[in-house]
Amino acid sequence: MIELEEALKIVLSQVKVLPPERVNLLSSLGRTLTEDVYADLDIPGFDRAAMDGYAVISKDTDSASRKKPVVLEVIADVPAGYSTKKVVKSGKAVRIMTGAPLPRGADAVVMVEDTEKQEGKVKIFRRVNPEENVSFAGGRTLT
Repeated sequence: MIELEEALKIVLSQVKVLPPERVNLLSSLGRTLTEDVYADLDIPGFDRAAMDGYAVISKDTDSASRKKPVVLEVIADVPAGYSTKKVVKSGKAVRIMTGAPLPRGADAVVMVEDTEKQEGKVKIFRRVNPEENVSFAGGRTLT
């Protein structure tokens, strides 16, 4: 019986590397690219909320829990298709809908399910990590 390493060596010694070949798109299914492909534009074209919720500075939520929620001041409300010029600073949050541009200063979105709206404020019941619930410019790829 041949050891795995020896069998692999034998098989690989018989493999012939083929030169790159140009084919039309319809004939390319199942083939492998020989070089990287770069898009002409970013999709999406901006950093945006991947969930309905609140755009925050993730560090502000470090101590958030159900028993001891973090309370942040809500400085704007951004529906999808709109943006805000407001900058999120420590202690502040922006109510945001899925697809809306992430406000400057924010680095994460807390899902609405992990919050409780109050007059001009929001209670946050869960810590979020930087970049959580954010779709980044150019981040959509199909593989």
